[in-house]
Amino acid sequence: MGILRLLPFLRTHCGHVVRPLHPEDLKGKRVWVDVHGPLYRCAYRSPGNSQGITRNFLAFSERLEAFGMQPIFVFDSAPKPAKVEHTLIERARKRNVQQARCQKDLEDLRSILGQLEELGARVPHNLLQRKYNKRSLESHFARRAIAIPADAYQMVKDALTQRGSKVILARSGDAEEEAAKSSGPEDLVASEDLDALIYGAPSVLRFIDRLGADMEFDPEDVRVPSLINLSEVMAGLGFTKHKQLVDFAILCGCDFATKLKGIGPIHAHRIILKHGSIGRFRMAVEGKQIPWSAWAQFDFQAARDAFLRPLPKRRERSSKGGGQVCKKRLPSLTLRSLANAQHYAASHGGQAMMASDGESGQMSQTLRWQCSEGHQWDAKFVHLKCGNRWCPTCREMLSQQARLKELQGIASKQGGKVLSEK
Repeated sequence: MGILRLLPFLRTHCGHVVRPLHPEDLKGKRVWVDVHGPLYRCAYRSPGNSQGITRNFLAFSERLEAFGMQPIFVFDSAPKPAKVEHTLIERARKRNVQQARCQKDLEDLRSILGQLEELGARVPHNLLQRKYNKRSLESHFARRAIAIPADAYQMVKDALTQRGSKVILARSGDAEEEAAKSSGPEDLVASEDLDALIYGAPSVLRFIDRLGADMEFDPEDVRVPSLINLSEVMAGLGFTKHKQLVDFAILCGCDFATKLKGIGPIHAHRIILKHGSIGRFRMAVEGKQIPWSAWAQFDFQAARDAFLRPLPKRRERSSKGGGQVCKKRLPSLTLRSLANAQHYAASHGGQAMMASDGESGQMSQTLRWQCSEGHQWDAKFVHLKCGNRWCPTCREMLSQQARLKELQGIASKQGGKVLSEK
């Protein structure tokens, strides 16, 4: 969904921030590409054909490299729960309605086509062949209810990897967030959604897959390649802090929160200029006129966190035997683990002691444990805790006692007794 009606508002309020995009301006630049938009248009040209979609996208990536860019292709991963709740469920419902409507229209037109063929003598032959044939009808309605096949994502990803392109899977779900928060000050983010600006992307490129086409720049045409700079947007809107832009976008309507009714971009812009934040607006007289139930459903803090919080750290996997633990972090991590282990041992009435690795002098992952009965054994904390197993000696003794008691019961039923005490 992006930010509701943000682009039309920018074109009206500060149209100078939407500038034409020229290939020569991107030479040598690193460009983070949100693949969803270009992939969707590749699917439009080859509806339902995963191989055709892959060929079209590879041609697009080669075109970017021919312009001298350094593209990094970012794919969506599992979406955030807030986005699923507020956006994706409703989007899926609308898509199903659209597909059902298109299927009905297609069946109606097939019926009309059959009637036209019966009246072929009265209808020009070339009209039937050119405009009303079954293939063109099916292609037309397939494009109206376009959906990217599930295997197309993986095929495109594998093809890009095989040709040596850099491919990244978004850590937080949204490709535009990954691109915006990972990009440097001189980098560019290619995305149709202006969420990338709200996430903090320095500059956003729109419709980069149309770059190089013979198209004149028209500020009113949303489909032409264009460049939008974050600092210019902030200055054009009169904002001095990025948090103000985030709150403005949330009031306009975003993927992570419900929308306050009656507040569009113009009203949201005036609110942020006057009050500075959603929280202050809520406490003002104007904000108190909005029903409490609307505020209760409007979780703006969760949306704000989604836009502002940093990305989770990417876990780097080293090759077997080639990785090393940072010596500066080893003591703090080890002491923290030891404290947790000692707390766990104390809860069982025992204690945990740290061993060393002999010559290296480094602390071992294996600890020495002692139970309340004085039994000692060596084990890793994670194995002990996850297996929910305390002292193996005590456990064996309890098992033997239980077995002995069971045998004594059997012997008693037969009129005898067990002489052994162990």
